[in-house]
Amino acid sequence: MSEKTGWHGFISFHKFISRTLIMIVYVIGAAWITISGIIYIIPKTERIPYLGEYTRTSFLRILIGIGIIIVGNLLWRIICEAGIVIFSIQDDLRKIEQHLDHQKT
Repeated sequence: MSEKTGWHGFISFHKFISRTLIMIVYVIGAAWITISGIIYIIPKTERIPYLGEYTRTSFLRILIGIGIIIVGNLLWRIICEAGIVIFSIQDDLRKIEQHLDHQKT
């Protein structure tokens, strides 16, 4: 077994788990952003002194909730993709290094 694969590759930081971790964090974050947007849209019960309670959802609140869902998920995707690109560059550099090492031998 090569020194850069398996358990030794993981311990010596030749094998990275960051890419998979970023994908998992992306899914959790996207779900959280979407749920937050939906919760923001849900009508709020307000209590007005001497008039009692009533429930209302304004058009602005609906637009902001939809904005949270769309813009929030888009920005979150861009942030996570930037992290994946950084680790992809590292993977490509490692492949180039291995190819050059192979050509020397």
